Amino acid sequence: MKTAVSKLKRARLLAHLCWVALLTPCLLIFSSFVEAGRAERAQIIWAGTYAAQIIGTVAQPATAMGKTNRLGSIRKLETTTTVRGKLGTSFGFEYALIGGPAGAQAAIEIVVILPEPGLLNPTSGKRTRRERWRPSPSLLGGATIVGYQFEMDWEIVPGRWIFEIWQSDRKLGEQSFCVLSEKAPAPSNKETDKGDPCHSAATA
Repeated sequence: MKTAVSKLKRARLLAHLCWVALLTPCLLIFSSFVEAGRAERAQIIWAGTYAAQIIGTVAQPATAMGKTNRLGSIRKLETTTTVRGKLGTSFGFEYALIGGPAGAQAAIEIVVILPEPGLLNPTSGKRTRRERWRPSPSLLGGATIVGYQFEMDWEIVPGRWIFEIWQSDRKLGEQSFCVLSEKAPAPSNKETDKGDPCHSAATA
């Protein structure tokens, strides 16, 4: 009886191992398919200021802060590309990746070209003129919002902030913002009409 039970246990173990062996390639294939989306371009849907809850952080070594925030409950406030540099202000844009296959996800990288002299982190002593960070993979065709929040005084650098969307070595799109110092006067319509790159019109 003991031998029969042992044989049964061995048979069940072998069956389980075989099931795992068969399932693992399927999971790997599915994971590869999900991340294999190729984006042809990024369609900018909206640009402006927003409010959101910070629900977590992600380590991002190629940023001035060394991390990015995970956001929830995002609420759009104003459609604009001219942003007042003030602590607590969040600005960014909404985009959709156009490509295939339908329903797949695409891993991308956000590059932020900062105005001179860049961001100087007083804690690390590092000056950053170009940030790079990876958001969560985006669903092709779905809308995603990325942006920046002024959490520290040293992050508020007036000038043109350029956000670029990249997949591998291909730039898919970009969105610019003009950040003003908190006490600077608002730009007039005449200044905006001149096509000043730091006073670009809102995308949507």
